[in-house]
Amino acid sequence: MMSVGALVIALTPSYDTIGVWAAVIVVLARLVQGLSMSGEQATVGTYLLETAPRNRRFLFGAVASASSCVGQMLATACLAILLGIYGVEGLESGGWRVGFLVCAAMGLIAVWIRGAAPESEIFTEQVKNERPRQLPLLRARTRQAAAIFLMLVPVTMGMYFITAYLAKFLSHAGVATKEQVTGYVPIFTVYLIPVILVSGFRADRFGGLRILRIGYVTLAVCTLPVIIGLSTGVVPILPGALLYLTVLGSVTGPFAMVGPQLFPPAVRAVGVGLPSMLSVALFGGTFPLIAEGLTAAGGSGAIPWQYSRSQIGPRSRLRHRR
Repeated sequence: MMSVGALVIALTPSYDTIGVWAAVIVVLARLVQGLSMSGEQATVGTYLLETAPRNRRFLFGAVASASSCVGQMLATACLAILLGIYGVEGLESGGWRVGFLVCAAMGLIAVWIRGAAPESEIFTEQVKNERPRQLPLLRARTRQAAAIFLMLVPVTMGMYFITAYLAKFLSHAGVATKEQVTGYVPIFTVYLIPVILVSGFRADRFGGLRILRIGYVTLAVCTLPVIIGLSTGVVPILPGALLYLTVLGSVTGPFAMVGPQLFPPAVRAVGVGLPSMLSVALFGGTFPLIAEGLTAAGGSGAIPWQYSRSQIGPRSRLRHRR
C-alpha cells in the first residue's frame, strides 16, 4: 500500500493536465499511505512480540517505533539531495517526483524482507495449521480494540501537534516565525529516537503497563501547562518541545508491545491494526485541519483544551485494567 501510494503520487499528471483531479488523486494516495503506516506498525509489533527474546521484547518494540523517526530523517536527506541536484525551481517543476519513486522502491525492499522472514513458532503452532475464523475472535475483544483506539488518540495528536502544527501554532500566537520553529523539527526527530529506546528498556525492567500508565498520567498533567507556556512565550520553544517529546516518547515505546498482548495470535495484527488506523485517521490526520479551523474562527486558545480532552479516555482505560 505504501509503495503503490508513492508510485501513484509520482506518476499523477499535473493540475494543468487533469485539473482538480490531480489534487484528488494525490490526497487519496496519501490517505492510503497513512493507513498503511498504522497497519504496518501493528504487524511489526505482532511479529516482534512473538519472536523477540522475552526479556528484551519492549526494547525490540521500541526499535520498531523509533524507526518512523529514522524514516523522517531519510526523507529529509532525500529532499536535501534532490535540492542539491535540481535546485528549488527544478524540484518544484517535477523533481519532487523522484523522492516518491525512491519511496516506492524502498517499499518493495520491505516486501522482500517480509517474504524472507520466518514465521513465529507461536503462530505456526497455534494458527497456521488450523486457522480459526477471525471475526468471532474480534467481536469478543471489542473492549480491547476500543482501548487501543483511545490509547492512540493523545499520542497521534501530540506527534502531529509537535512535528506538523507547532510552527503554525506559535506563528499564529506571535511567539516565533514558521521558519524558526521548522528549523527545530530535525532536532525533534533525532531526540525522539533515544527517548523511545530508553522507554522500551525501562519497560523491560519495570513492566510495560506500569511505564505506560506513568506516561499517560504525566501526559495528561503537563499538556496544558507546556502548550500554554509555549504559546505565551513563558516556556522557551526548544526546551518546552523536547520536554513534551520526552513524555510522548515514554508512551510510544511500550505501546508497540502492550497492544498486541491484548489479542490472541490469530487476530493480533488486525486487532491492533484496525483501531490504530482509525485512531490516526480520525484524530491525527485531522488535527491540523481542525486547529486551523479554530484559529480562523478566532478560537486558537481552544487548541490546547481540544488536545487535552483526548487524554481522558486512555487514562481511565488504563486505570481500570489489571
